[in-house]
Amino acid sequence: FEPLGIIKGDKIIQKTKVPDWIKNSNEKTKTEFLAALMGSDGQRITKAKNAKGDFNAIRFSFNKLESLEKEAFEYAHEIKDLFESLGIEISNISKREGNIRKNGDKTLKIVITLKKDTINTTKFLEKIGYRYCKEKEIEGIKWLAYLKTRLFLKKQREEIYKKALELHKKGIGKTKISKELNFNEAQIRDWIYNNMKPGLPKSFPD
Repeated sequence: FEPLGIIKGDKIIQKTKVPDWIKNSNEKTKTEFLAALMGSDGQRITKAKNAKGDFNAIRFSFNKLESLEKEAFEYAHEIKDLFESLGIEISNISKREGNIRKNGDKTLKIVITLKKDTINTTKFLEKIGYRYCKEKEIEGIKWLAYLKTRLFLKKQREEIYKKALELHKKGIGKTKISKELNFNEAQIRDWIYNNMKPGLPKSFPD
């Protein structure tokens, strides 16, 4: 593995780079590389505590000696470039306090945060996800199915919303629109009279 750029020994005390052959490789190789990184040091997707059906931002982190801060950020930007080459947006790269090793050396933690929205997160779970960690893989698959269902239903309701507005412009009232589109009259009323935008129904499961 040496010719492929593997790090020998303790990676925290050495500078890390993404090998050129990975940077210049095809999408499948980049995907497998990132999926393996996320399976090892990536944060699994978790449910947000304060919002129904919402999730926390997904992060990838690693530690380096404080003396390697510059090299650590360079590596983080290489990872960011790989994600973005696959269409996955990164919202932030930050530095946090690390720990103190047995020999007294201080480390810092670099955190890469994926942009937290349903489309970007779905794209990450569908295209990359996690490898070599069963728990993360299973959670990723569950969340992917859930988020794709949310996106599908939201798009479906947006289409009905557009049709409702078009019919209303023709002078048709909420009751007739409801019957025409076979959709809840109270929701049609909110759309055409109260300027409310389409979203997920309150009954959508957590």
